[in-house]
Amino acid sequence: MAKQKGIIKLIGKIGDWVYYYDRVRGYLVRKVTSVDAERIRTDPAFARVRENNAEFGHCAWMVKLLRAAFKPLFAGIADTRMTARLTKVTMAVMRSDLTSSAGQRKPEHGDAQLLRGFEFNKDATLKNVLQADYHTGFDQEEETCTITITPQAGKKMIKAPKGATHFRFITGIATIDFKTGNYILDTIRSEEIPVQKITEAPVMLTTPLTPKHEEGLFITLGVELLQLVNGVYNPLQSSQYNAMTLVHAEKILQPVEPPARLSSEYTDNILLPRGKRMICTLDLHERGRGQRLANCFDQRPLRQRIARTLQEQHRQRNRRQMVSPARIRLLGRMQRKPIEHNTA
Repeated sequence: MAKQKGIIKLIGKIGDWVYYYDRVRGYLVRKVTSVDAERIRTDPAFARVRENNAEFGHCAWMVKLLRAAFKPLFAGIADTRMTARLTKVTMAVMRSDLTSSAGQRKPEHGDAQLLRGFEFNKDATLKNVLQADYHTGFDQEEETCTITITPQAGKKMIKAPKGATHFRFITGIATIDFKTGNYILDTIRSEEIPVQKITEAPVMLTTPLTPKHEEGLFITLGVELLQLVNGVYNPLQSSQYNAMTLVHAEKILQPVEPPARLSSEYTDNILLPRGKRMICTLDLHERGRGQRLANCFDQRPLRQRIARTLQEQHRQRNRRQMVSPARIRLLGRMQRKPIEHNTA
């Protein structure tokens, strides 16, 4: 990429050249492409390009939700290339989708565990700052999540600059619905711990966890440096030591109860004209068409009446499967019985 080295820096388009500014590489210049947007949208030769653009849009949607969910935690400590690095990892998650076709792959259908270990601050990784082991555990019965940080024997828990007097751990647990874009962030902070203190007691951070069906669960662990001044803990906005890492990522797939299935046999009394009743047993799962009602009663109005009766009953029970005359089969005998009148 060509760079601008003159005294006067330009931003904009001049002829076939575009001048712009990049926060990392400075002032750059590039040549205008000869392909316009309308051709990319309509030309069959750019079918693969449209598929790639669609998949990139799905990844950008996931990156946007992750940034929005954890922004209160990484604001002030993330490096300038954090979004680009997160997009790169999200693209790898999208490529792990083995069920969708080209152009339809989405990162929420892929392996979300590839996001584990992502560093929000490349200049200060949690592995270099934290001198302790951590573990993430889940209690399915109590629906809680616990992060346990175990210090090493005879060592300080973190590496801190001279100006820091204390530190604390900060954990963010976010549940994200990628269909609606809704998310919930729960934040837990530990007590303030002196930097020079050598302790052997583990630090445990516990939070309730109730994710819904098909929601993404993401957990971050970070170190926040503090300076004690006149009894007040002031956070140090140091990008060289404040670290934050994505320690857990998965998509919750809670078991869904299957819909209630209709019984294969159905017995009921059908009221017939002239005060008669018909007791019949019907097979509701017969897939054949044009089935005949056995033992006579093959009249079309009768079949329609039986179908309407069964359909009305199952509508009231919120059944999904509807019964049609072609699916009704008489299994037992149909007997005509007179209506019993109570003369008492």
